[in-house]
Amino acid sequence: MLAPEVLKRVGPTGDLEQVKALLTEVAGELELLAGQHFGAAEVRTVSIDSGGLPFVFAPGFRTEGHRSDQAIWPVADPSNPGMASVIQVLEPTSLAPHAMPIGNALRLAGDMVVAANKAALLSANALSCVASSGVNPKAL
Repeated sequence: MLAPEVLKRVGPTGDLEQVKALLTEVAGELELLAGQHFGAAEVRTVSIDSGGLPFVFAPGFRTEGHRSDQAIWPVADPSNPGMASVIQVLEPTSLAPHAMPIGNALRLAGDMVVAANKAALLSANALSCVASSGVNPKAL
């Protein structure tokens, strides 16, 4: 537990309950900033519906020891290869014989985002309509 160590640094005037309350508040802010919960590890059963998209967001997914009735490929976190925040759930239907240079790919991706933004496809209203309509984004 971190509270006793913090209390040692605070000195004899520190209040253990106050230190615990502050640490709980800080933990909540860190979780909010990180966009995930850092509680105790647990085993869960999760049903994934990607809406036809090849990737899903899955914060805190352990890359080792997972079981699935479908083929999935966790995308390992570069700073912690034992964890993944993204899982690839669909195989590409076809692969190009040669990859585009990364600079060109990044520029193309940026151009696509700019075009989607200019067409108002990234507005909160457009995204909420797609999310709530059940429309397959691949069909758009």
